[in-house]
Amino acid sequence: MKETVLDCDFLILNRLAGLYSAERFQSEITRLNRKARLVTPEWLIENASQFETRGLGLGILYRQGDFNFWPTQMALMALPFNIINTPSAFIKARDKWLSALAWQKQNIPMPQTRVLTDFVSDFTLLNSAEIFLALQETFGLPFMIKKRFSSQGHGVFLINDEYSLRTLLMQDSHLFMNTGKLEHDYFRAEFESAATPPSTLWIQLRRWVGQECIQESLGTDTRVFVIQDKQFSIIRHNSKSFRSNLHQGGKPQPTELSSVETQFCQMLHAQSGLNYSGIDFLRTKSGPRFLEINPSPGFEGIETIYKENIAEKIINEINRPI
Repeated sequence: MKETVLDCDFLILNRLAGLYSAERFQSEITRLNRKARLVTPEWLIENASQFETRGLGLGILYRQGDFNFWPTQMALMALPFNIINTPSAFIKARDKWLSALAWQKQNIPMPQTRVLTDFVSDFTLLNSAEIFLALQETFGLPFMIKKRFSSQGHGVFLINDEYSLRTLLMQDSHLFMNTGKLEHDYFRAEFESAATPPSTLWIQLRRWVGQECIQESLGTDTRVFVIQDKQFSIIRHNSKSFRSNLHQGGKPQPTELSSVETQFCQMLHAQSGLNYSGIDFLRTKSGPRFLEINPSPGFEGIETIYKENIAEKIINEINRPI
């Protein structure tokens, strides 16, 4: 088998060279007199088994959204390199249900959250009316439906009626048929102790969580970027959507954290196993309600607002153990 020689110090894993994070990683690595190579996730997946590094302690810098998520993470998991936000920690953090389970055990303040399979009695037929009534009884109206693995607000939906839920789940049925075996296996593994294998419908619904809607905070949340012992916080507000993500049109502005918010963010980041993270929470009249921890947060807004060299901090983290 022909080897693919990686004669460099870093791989920058990014689909487009012009994206902010890719450009910033490249410029900082060049400034530090190191050598980087930009590759796509698809190239990594195809060539990972052939890598030869000539003894270099190579580091991999990457940010990842939804596309080709599972093959990319499996390829990274097999590599003996220093990877920023290792695949095991990355997958655990990206999974909204695993995060919710861990936070519930620790009494972290958060919206009530349940995996969608909790609301189904029969996994042989998709009964959206049954699911809707059970979700409505648990969370009231409106409520949120979120994909366990999603980013940039793409897998988050506000549900006001049964028609909206039925339409969403029917569309997802078609998308689910095209998802790969790696994703199916991940959710199937949660059913390993059962005497019979899970149905296709069970696996599909297992990919989703239902969540209480905090209506006083719709369109607004707080993002805290955490790296080393530093926290950089912004409020994101979107006047045109309930999604506050910057990719969905949210606008950022700096904000100060309270001592309680700071302590929670420090704890969640320390427990995550991530080198850097983005922690999202809502500010409510009764205090913060934590939503998720993002293992691949963007940092353009943080660098712009705080005039901090976040790219350099991430690069310096790659050889530092958690």
